[in-house]
Amino acid sequence: MFCCETLSISSSSRSYSSSISTSCGSSSNLVVVVIVVLVLVVVVIAAAVVVVVVVVVVVVVAAAAAAIAVVVVVILVVVP
Repeated sequence: MFCCETLSISSSSRSYSSSISTSCGSSSNLVVVVIVVLVLVVVVIAAAVVVVVVVVVVVVVAAAAAAIAVVVVVILVVVP
């Protein structure tokens, strides 16, 4: 079981009041929170992996295009 305390402060023009409330939940709620956090972490890691893969593919394609351009230039310069 876990408990959370909440501090509430309200004020008017001449006075203010504060109250502290405590709410408790069972450990099953904590398990759900932990599972949700773990799922979010996995999603963030998966998104990061996808970004890295896309960057690698773009770099490889750019390198291949540069290599093809070099070959074409060499052929055009050397062959004639």
